[in-house]
Amino acid sequence: MRLVRQELEAYLPEGHVIERAPNLFVFPGAERAYGPGVHAADERVFDSDSTHLDGEALPFVAELTSSSTRDGDPTDKVRVYGRASTTKNPAP
Repeated sequence: MRLVRQELEAYLPEGHVIERAPNLFVFPGAERAYGPGVHAADERVFDSDSTHLDGEALPFVAELTSSSTRDGDPTDKVRVYGRASTTKNPAP
């Protein structure tokens, strides 16, 4: 995850940061919060006291799966992330 972050940092728009887990994000219509392995957003998204951040504010997510997560990550998370990407990303 660290290497993915390092490779992508140079391409982020001004004011955006790229982070790795453990942030949890809430997406409309999802029954639970999700924690993308690597995610990017305007740095203001992370200025919150909440433990659950706005998933629609994420313009980029990536999942790095392991043997313990490969069954759920490519199915559940892809559906939720894909649904969120079809909506307009609101400003934080």
